[in-house]
Amino acid sequence: MGISAILYGIGILLFFDRALLLLSNVLFLVGLYILVGLQETIMFFGRKIKGSIALIIGLVFIVTGFKFIGACIQIYGIYEFFKAYALKFLGYFEWIPFIGPYIHKLRHSSNLKKSDDASKV
Repeated sequence: MGISAILYGIGILLFFDRALLLLSNVLFLVGLYILVGLQETIMFFGRKIKGSIALIIGLVFIVTGFKFIGACIQIYGIYEFFKAYALKFLGYFEWIPFIGPYIHKLRHSSNLKKSDDASKV
């Protein structure tokens, strides 16, 4: 799954190269399948409906040639998938000197608190 993120980043840096963006999507699915298995992968996409729909719509946009719009929609879908985990990682980064106070302010802002409370439901 790490290679998928690297290819996605390179695809964006190379002015939204369609082949790299599609390859990163395939590697994301293959990596998730290898990591947790078929049944858990299906359950993962079934639990996070908003993120799943965004990833599929983004993939359709990329395939049809609207690469920038598709990449933006997919980034939103990835955010929807992993936003609960991102808040936990931000907690670890609060201990880093110099940037810790800024991350603390970001983490405890009203917008992130609302999404954190919604993810607990």
